Parts: sequence; structure tokens; C-alpha cells
Amino acid sequence: MPEQGKAVLDTVVLSHDLPAHGLRAGDLGTVVEVYEPDGLEVEFVAPSGQTLALLTLNKDDVRPARDADAWDRQIEADARAGRLDELAERALDAHRRGESRKL
Repeated sequence: MPEQGKAVLDTVVLSHDLPAHGLRAGDLGTVVEVYEPDGLEVEFVAPSGQTLALLTLNKDDVRPARDADAWDRQIEADARAGRLDELAERALDAHRRGESRKL
């Protein structure tokens, strides 16, 4: 039985940037083919479903996806787009007023 994250249709996470393909560490992909002993064909897609890259990678280039990976990517995208700025400023204002506490 193949290890998790290394079988056809498994969702995997890229472990390092591939700037030539516009991919960053943490991008999610789907295994579309397995080449023994250590190769994988992985498709990376945009949220629209459009293929961004279809690459042959080494099994060490990816890891199995966790539920939190998609959440992490969304938080990063929201932060880059400035959608968290107002929330962060409100939290900092509350902290300056002494309304926060150590966790």
C-alpha cells in the first residue's frame, strides 16, 4: 500500500518554492501519477480549477496535506490582500488600551 500523500489523487503540499513555475512552498497539488521508485506527477491548480503547473517531482518535494494547509493559505492570501488590516488594528488598539492579557 502506498504511503499517504504518495498515491494517485492524494492531495500534497509543495515543500519548497519553484519560482520558474510560479509555485511557492505550501501550495497544494494533486498526485495524478506515480512513477516508482520515487517520482510523482503533480497538478497544481488555481481556485478556479485552471491548471497552474503539471510537474514531475521527487516524492521528497511534497508532503501529505493536512486540513490546516488550506486554512493557512487562505490566511496568507487575506493578509497579503489587506483584508486583515482593520482587524489587526482593532486588536492593537485594544492592547494599547490595556484590554489584552497574556495567554
